[in-house]
Amino acid sequence: TSPGQQVLNYEVALGTDDRYYLTRQNVVPFRNVGLNRSVVFEDLELTPRTQEYFFTVRATSQTGVTVESTSNGVYVGFGESPLAGIVEVDAYANSSSTLSATWEGFVSSLPILFYEWAVVTKPPDTVDCPKSLSDRRGNSSDDTFVQEFVRVDLNTIASSAALSLTHNQRYYVVVRATNEAVKCASAVSGPVLVDLTPPTSVTVTVGYETGIRVTYTTSADSLHAQWDDIADAESGISRYEIALFREKSCSGRDRVNANELESVRDYLELSNGTSYTFTGLSIAPNVPYFVFVAAYNRAGSRSLSSSFPILLDSSSPVTGNVKDGRDWAKDILFQSSLTEIGGVVTVARRKADLVCPNRYFNFSALPSVPSDWKTFRPNLLKDINIHDSTIYDSKQVSLTENDFKFGFVRDRGLTKVRSAFPYTDVKLFEGASIDVSMKVARGKDVVTVAVVWDGPAGTLGDMELKNPIRETSQSINVVFEEAKAEVKAVKILPLYRLS
Repeated sequence: TSPGQQVLNYEVALGTDDRYYLTRQNVVPFRNVGLNRSVVFEDLELTPRTQEYFFTVRATSQTGVTVESTSNGVYVGFGESPLAGIVEVDAYANSSSTLSATWEGFVSSLPILFYEWAVVTKPPDTVDCPKSLSDRRGNSSDDTFVQEFVRVDLNTIASSAALSLTHNQRYYVVVRATNEAVKCASAVSGPVLVDLTPPTSVTVTVGYETGIRVTYTTSADSLHAQWDDIADAESGISRYEIALFREKSCSGRDRVNANELESVRDYLELSNGTSYTFTGLSIAPNVPYFVFVAAYNRAGSRSLSSSFPILLDSSSPVTGNVKDGRDWAKDILFQSSLTEIGGVVTVARRKADLVCPNRYFNFSALPSVPSDWKTFRPNLLKDINIHDSTIYDSKQVSLTENDFKFGFVRDRGLTKVRSAFPYTDVKLFEGASIDVSMKVARGKDVVTVAVVWDGPAGTLGDMELKNPIRETSQSINVVFEEAKAEVKAVKILPLYRLS
């Protein structure tokens, strides 16, 4: 004031910078307070501890002269409870025992002594401060607490593997910061949904639906796979991946584990979750391929869906024969019935679950008997009435141009026969078919027999001989309508014996 001037009124403003006219009043514009020499601004939203504020007072005299004065800066928010920060958690979890959290942004005018964290099933309305530095309970006696407050000192990350979490239940993490004045602030995370189940699995389809547990492709350079929507009711699907594998050797199984296969195309992430086309392939014949689709839910769990074995079929069907009548051996020209007529038809292959290609034994390319063929020993025969009349000798097996040749001679005493008894193991599954082609031995009272034996490995039981084949060539076919999963050793036994 001046002795010659009388103040008419005062105006007061609040701002964040005293250097400029606008920033001196950017929080509260100049407000006329009359001749009052103090003022309180309420309902402000000030930034604590980090922002400096300035008051500016403007005085106006009776003659209209104005003068301004600005205070020194002031920081607010000191001496109170800490200010809460932010707690971050994953939105989904796939464990019933493990949960982790991180946090930041807690501010206190006094040093923060420690943080605590708890796990609850419902966000608390309030979180009590500890009554002393040794009190760790707060209000954690509430039955919504799965884990009571655990002190972690000044760490800003915590994890527990000793929880008991329930599938499809939401949980929250509460973090409490306490300063030297035993004043605290707390923050609650967003919900964490526990999803303990993987997405559903489906069957991946390649090519046309065949109705059997194997599928075929006519293209050697591409494969188109498709599947139904894969669902996850709790956390939903986050992404899909697809891969192509092939068997290292044919096992005859329609389902295999990926770790038993060799990779053709490694897993790649898909933008479309229901179909994909592999291109630039070189699919080999007689080799089973498998497509695997991995689906991940938002909790990180994975389900694996696969196709049935995929085989390359680049050939057209083979034309069969049709015989009039119901006897394949007779093609009739006449019949008496006027109301019905019958016929017999053969097909190139049966509609069966044939996963592996045929096994061929090319004897002409081998210097000796193939290693997977063995010769039988007499002491392994079981209840066969020819044991005393036949001597089985591996020397009676030799190779001709394209097949085995078995010796069949009388012993010196003329009471026994020396012959051979080769066999091999075969893998049988539903729809498997065995064909044995052989030329029978010539001679009086000589019978040639092919046997499929499902007894214990290394033995051969007696058999019932029906319609012996004499001095001719014949092809024998055996079809297995059901899988022989329990069979440990099945033998194909071309056998010479005396009748």
